[in-house]
Amino acid sequence: MEERKECLRVVHPPVQLRVIHGDKEICFIYKSLTIGIYPAIRTRIEGAGLRMPTASETASLVYSAFQNPKNKYSREIVGLIKDSKFITDTGFLETKKGFYVKDHPQIKGRSIIMNESELEKELVCSKGELRFDQNRIIRFTSLHSISHYSHQELMLLFDRESIKIEKIGENFEKNTYLRIGGSINPANVCWGSFFGHKWLDVCAGDSLGQGSGFTIGIQESEYNR
Repeated sequence: MEERKECLRVVHPPVQLRVIHGDKEICFIYKSLTIGIYPAIRTRIEGAGLRMPTASETASLVYSAFQNPKNKYSREIVGLIKDSKFITDTGFLETKKGFYVKDHPQIKGRSIIMNESELEKELVCSKGELRFDQNRIIRFTSLHSISHYSHQELMLLFDRESIKIEKIGENFEKNTYLRIGGSINPANVCWGSFFGHKWLDVCAGDSLGQGSGFTIGIQESEYNR
């Protein structure tokens, strides 16, 4: 049985939320919705044979949810980000040179492992202020001060799907509020709606990204458009 929507397809059983991400369709398994702290929720997601979504993949899911407000699961996802943080599997590292992000970073215990020199070796492409590896899994900007939202800054965190974060922000009174930095320790990128649901709050940095939140696992196989 399948409900067809322009931006979000619900297939069941079990409930699968299929959304367009880049030039492909990715599949979120709704029953895998997990609440907790990162990386504990990543361990649980992977234990179920799924993988945790990156920052850009979460943007595709929530953007699709806002585009389909009458859908039951869309309403539930929108409600979740208004009450909690959507924790992503994208690591963040602040250094003296600038800011690095890496999708699916290595974890050890409760720590994210990101080595500046190893990340630097992988950066072989560039576009404007942004540098990245061949697969855009690792991204870097030499900007030394990121204190408010801009397209360039969201590109660092959400890559090509940053425009979706901008569009999602239009559903809030004060659009998007970006908080990055505060520690040299690797942390994860998380986001949601805070402070009375008046703005979309994107957090990256040890002192900002801590605490409990939720995620939804992705089925490894991808579907063509």
